[in-house]
Amino acid sequence: MTRQRFFVAAAALAAIAGGGFGTFQHSAAAGAVDKYVFAPKPIAAAGTLTAASSPISVTVTATSAGTAVPSAVVWLSFASVGLLPSGAIGGGAAVASTPLSSSPASFTANGSGQIIITYTAPPAASTGHPFPTSGRDVITAANLGTAATVTYPDSYAFSAVATYTWNPAPPIAASGSLAAGDAVTFDVVANDSTGTPIPNATVYLSLSSTASTHGTAKATDQNTSIIKLLTTAPKSFGADSNGMVPITYTAPATLPNGGMDTITAQNRGTSPTVSSADTYTFTTTSPPPPPSFHPLNVGAPQVAVTPDGSTQLVFWKDTSTNQLAEAWYTGVWNGPVSFPQLGTLSSTPGVAVTKDGSTQLVFWQGPSGHLMEAWYTGVWNGPLDITTTYLGGHAILGSAPSVVTTKDGSQLVFWRGTDGHLGEAWFSGTWHGPVDFTTLGSMASAPSATITADGSTQLVFFQGTNNLLTEDWFTGVWNGPMTLGSLSSQPSVAVTPDGSTQLVFYKSAAGHLLESWYTGSWNGPVDFTATAFGGTGLLTSSPSATVTVDGSTQLVFWQGAGSTLWEGWYAGGAWHGPMNWSG
Repeated sequence: MTRQRFFVAAAALAAIAGGGFGTFQHSAAAGAVDKYVFAPKPIAAAGTLTAASSPISVTVTATSAGTAVPSAVVWLSFASVGLLPSGAIGGGAAVASTPLSSSPASFTANGSGQIIITYTAPPAASTGHPFPTSGRDVITAANLGTAATVTYPDSYAFSAVATYTWNPAPPIAASGSLAAGDAVTFDVVANDSTGTPIPNATVYLSLSSTASTHGTAKATDQNTSIIKLLTTAPKSFGADSNGMVPITYTAPATLPNGGMDTITAQNRGTSPTVSSADTYTFTTTSPPPPPSFHPLNVGAPQVAVTPDGSTQLVFWKDTSTNQLAEAWYTGVWNGPVSFPQLGTLSSTPGVAVTKDGSTQLVFWQGPSGHLMEAWYTGVWNGPLDITTTYLGGHAILGSAPSVVTTKDGSQLVFWRGTDGHLGEAWFSGTWHGPVDFTTLGSMASAPSATITADGSTQLVFFQGTNNLLTEDWFTGVWNGPMTLGSLSSQPSVAVTPDGSTQLVFYKSAAGHLLESWYTGSWNGPVDFTATAFGGTGLLTSSPSATVTVDGSTQLVFWQGAGSTLWEGWYAGGAWHGPMNWSG
């Protein structure tokens, strides 16, 4: 197999991931089973059982979001794979007196979500069949019989691993040859004492690093639907019929000045007796000059995209001067620029672009909680005190505003009032309002508003005082509030251009980027920091999200440690980043 290199373009991308929003109040009480946990796993250490070995009790637990599901229906099957020498037969497995076979059979778990399986090693060679010297016996748990969407195996390998080899041979790539985000694919092969690959062997893989920033690696199980991100803790993988486990290594978005990433293969999760490593070494160089785009003192960023798709606009309140700042992306990053002529901001700005693309709108909370606006029509205009000039002094904000534009040219501005209620004012040739929506829920955060592409529905999300994600929506009349899952920050909402999906991003208490989404029913949350981002790029502000006009790309920006500007994005079916634009 030839080692390949893939280059990840630094264009803004983001993803919808699968899963059930188990924290939503209207979800099923126990939740759908999303994982089966076996103990012990593997059934026994490779190559240790004989025909005289005692039967082994194996427990499988059906879980949902890490919690056991009592009385879950589990489909169990058993198969022997890749046995040698010719004529060898595998062992057996049974639930009570019911033997398992290659055809999945359904069993009901006990009150702890568990089913007990008894595994028996193959009989002695005196029965006319040689005892296996390679291959493995596999117990598989699934949520359905022949159309399973969740499957997990447990296995016993008849041949102990003697060596690991890498294809192609180490290193992962020549020292210093990988650019930021470059990806390399290769295989690790488990071999017996004769150097012959062991079909279906169990391999434990981990990733460690001596570099200040490290790459990431993912490996694919024999069950190709199982792809795991490697960490310092070894994770088990079943090799394919050629004894191989495919691995993809990706260099970090910010290359370190020296150090080494190491992928280790071993035969046990702890106290291994056989191991081998493949490495990539970062070149030690003089510190590079700072990039031309190097935003500093970045407050919580807010993103919008022009209707023609040509420009991404990112605004924030400078943490040093409290002035409005902007950067914009047109294939390359431009700025940042500041706007001292607009005075100082008391909140994060709210930004939008009119549907005809002629005007950029920026609203913020100004002195005494007044609603302030500046707008760009080739030149910047403002600031204008909307509260004093048009709303009779009655629009007093208790949070940052959120602005939405409609196809007919209207501008809708929402905020949390000082009484904790949702407030709104709107412009349709003249200013109207403000309105205090006393029946639409109590707010603990600023709102995030959007509108569907057909203009039929206005959506407003916020963190309620009960710390639940809360939604109000307008379809000619106001509906809500509806409470969904728990959250720890102001949410950011966007809708795909085809109207099929509502996307809600927010920050967890640990600073992780989380997402929930609606496609007729609610899904999530998914933790992208822990999965796609490998634990890097923690959030110190609420995120801001949008979708490009062609629907190909989801963009998410946030403030990172040290008032830095970070981005994660999805396109082409995968998450990318996170990118520290201030790094």
